[in-house]
Amino acid sequence: MENALPPTSNQPSPAQKITSRPPQRRGLFFITGILIIAIALAVTACAGGLSSHKDVTGQWSTDVTLSLGGSSGPGTLDLQQDGSNVKGTLLFKSGTQLDLKGTINGKNIQLDNDSGFADMMLHYKLTGTVTDDFSSMQGKVTFNGTQDLADGNPKTTDGPAGTWSATRG
Repeated sequence: MENALPPTSNQPSPAQKITSRPPQRRGLFFITGILIIAIALAVTACAGGLSSHKDVTGQWSTDVTLSLGGSSGPGTLDLQQDGSNVKGTLLFKSGTQLDLKGTINGKNIQLDNDSGFADMMLHYKLTGTVTDDFSSMQGKVTFNGTQDLADGNPKTTDGPAGTWSATRG
């Protein structure tokens, strides 16, 4: 007749090995496990904290330099990003304010402004790149104007080119 139970072995099962250890060693394994989990969570939290802004939302200190002057100099750039769309204002220390709208694609940014001045329509374009850590950006500035002449024909004039830079904060 066959035995219904498997033959017994002198080897303890894994569960018996753990429970047969002295209580001090079981506590040590428990504490070691908790410490490993705590360290993993801390590393994950720190890595998340090190990755600063990944968009351009916020206030930026700016400097715009046009080859012939005009609306240039230091100022403040205040931006809001929603997906790839960006909007905001550029306020020069002189008091001139430009409302901007544009796009960001990866680290490439373009901001545009259309403003009227007397009988002329001006179009400013800021193109540039954002640094890997999104702490600064820089690029080129161009603008042109369209003026309606007395004969009814528009005249387009390119303005001076320039550069711009911005630092977060």
